[in-house]
Amino acid sequence: MWVPWTCFAAEYTEVTGYEGRSLRINCHYPPGSEEPGKYFCRLQGFPCPDLIRTTVKNSWDVQGRFALFDNTSARFFTLEIFSLHVNDSGKYWCGVDISLRPDVISGVQITVKGGESPSATVVQLKQLNRR
Repeated sequence: MWVPWTCFAAEYTEVTGYEGRSLRINCHYPPGSEEPGKYFCRLQGFPCPDLIRTTVKNSWDVQGRFALFDNTSARFFTLEIFSLHVNDSGKYWCGVDISLRPDVISGVQITVKGGESPSATVVQLKQLNRR
């Protein structure tokens, strides 16, 4: 049962990025969730403030250091964070904005390390949970 104004993610996928590099996260969603908007937010209390939110389909939408591509035929969206900073470390949600029902979300714990790294990091998140 969903209780208004409560949020959770059953588990968080841990990922590591490197300062100054990009990080890509693929957020999968279930059938029937192709049309609603998608978002990425940082958990710093409630509500989870959006870093990017879009209804654009099958095309990149760039907002500041964040970009989102919703691949509706494959049922996942790719989120990219550019120019990572150490203070980007923290918990985040990938979400599908479901009207009048709990959103479909997945949690990610990002750790940003200083120093050298090979290149951009790409991460696949598991099936999304409801919030």
